[in-house]
Amino acid sequence: MDVGASCKGHFAAENTEDLIRVVSEHLKTKHKINIPSRTIMNFVAKNTK
Repeated sequence: MDVGASCKGHFAAENTEDLIRVVSEHLKTKHKINIPSRTIMNFVAKNTK
């Protein structure tokens, strides 16, 4: 996934809901973002391939 951010993480999920969960956990553990905003998560979901 490339959403235009500097993070080079790659994620796989069966559906958008699972993807949001996986990315949210990544943001918490790797980027210290404890509560990712809905705006960020909607952006990720909308811009995934």
